[in-house]
Amino acid sequence: MSTLDNPEFQAARASKWPIAFRWGLIIGLASVALQLFWINMGWMSFSSNFEVGNLVLTPVTWAITIALMVKGIRQYHDEHQEGYATFGQAFGTAMLMVVVMSIVIALFFALYMGDVMSAAMNEAIVQQFEESGMDDEEMEQAMAMTKMFSGPVFLTITGFIGSMFSGLLMALLAALLAKREPPLGY
Repeated sequence: MSTLDNPEFQAARASKWPIAFRWGLIIGLASVALQLFWINMGWMSFSSNFEVGNLVLTPVTWAITIALMVKGIRQYHDEHQEGYATFGQAFGTAMLMVVVMSIVIALFFALYMGDVMSAAMNEAIVQQFEESGMDDEEMEQAMAMTKMFSGPVFLTITGFIGSMFSGLLMALLAALLAKREPPLGY
């Protein structure tokens, strides 16, 4: 009896990890490159999240990330599932990409923001304290508290958590765009 005649036979599915790892790495590196470009062009502000450059960066990053997630989801399902993907399968593939992307972004936050950009961040913080009218003693106390929350460990953890949360939302959107339900008799 051949396996094609056996109704209980199910072909083993290929692991999603190789493709998800590759696309998660691409997405993470693209996000880091875009952020570095934004910083080097002087469009990013560390003193306010409501600066025009900061407000434009978010939708641009989201659009690029979702487009790359859709491409990765479609590649996996075209190569390993005859082009079909339920919402759950597409979302699962996208979330694996998000894990890899979040690790890359967290490492970027720890290395670049915690080390290279710490002087610029401290300068922006001091400027905010001065604008609020703090005296020197209050500023020293506030800076001590701020240093605790701007160290590499804290930045790594918050970078990872923030990337996972926003990645979850992007994965939902990418899964909605990339899903392709198989026909009923499939």
